[in-house]
Parts: sequence; C-alpha cells; structure tokens
Amino acid sequence: VLTVEVDPFMQSIAAEELAEFNNVTLLSIDALSGKNTLNEQLVSAIKHQLEQSSTQRLKLVANLPYNIATPLMANLMLLE
Repeated sequence: VLTVEVDPFMQSIAAEELAEFNNVTLLSIDALSGKNTLNEQLVSAIKHQLEQSSTQRLKLVANLPYNIATPLMANLMLLE
C-alpha cells in the first residue's frame, strides 16, 4: 500500500493510524509536480512497488481533489 498525503497534519494522523502495518509506505508529497506531471518521488515509489512481484497491479483508491483527478489518472495510465 502506497499512500500520498500533501497535508502534514493529515500525514501525521495517517502515520499514527497505520504504524502497525509493515506493508504501508507513506509519502508526504504532492502527487503532481506542476499542473500535469506526476511527482518523480511518486513515480519511483510506484515502480518500486510494482517491481516487487510480477503479479502486482496498480490499483488507485482515492479521495482526490477534483482539480488533480484527470491529470493524475491520465499519467498513471501511461506508467510503464
């Protein structure tokens, strides 16, 4: 599980709530770098997670702000 949270307060709550799970990676970043580009830290983390097993697939579960939904989804579909 890879989480992305830009708000430091919400990130601290997530870190506290998810501390007991060893399969969770918390990223305290903006998912986008600019208006239409994925953050490179996010891209690296996703690729790293997917490389861990040939059977892994990318699944997005999110409560996205409306202004990032389209660029985020479009860029995620282009990941190789």
